Amino acid sequence: MNSLTFYNQDGEAIAYLDEDGKHIWSFNGDALGYLDRGGVFNYNGKFVGWLDGGCMWDLYGNCAFFTEQATMGPMKPVREVRPVRGVREVKPVKSVKEVRPVRPVSSLSWSEFTGTEFFE
Repeated sequence: MNSLTFYNQDGEAIAYLDEDGKHIWSFNGDALGYLDRGGVFNYNGKFVGWLDGGCMWDLYGNCAFFTEQATMGPMKPVREVRPVRGVREVKPVKSVKEVRPVRPVSSLSWSEFTGTEFFE
């Protein structure tokens, strides 16, 4: 799988999905989270959202990030140039995952989360 870049509502590149199609990294090399069956988890096991239609959705159904392939969500801004990827930290050990909440209906609104705090 190719790497995907996640952009926020301002078109700023915030994170990327590794070539393995599973692990999410910040551009400064921090391990932010991972995908599991379309769900997004942080390394503490907290469920933080969904990846669907090229958008990363928060727990309220709002679009936090979009990819170049996004087909859903609000109107997308012009994308900024991606920063150079920093040296990656060692991936943390994954904690036991939370149970996924019921997924809300996807909205055409942007999330209040615009940066790496989405993964906290």
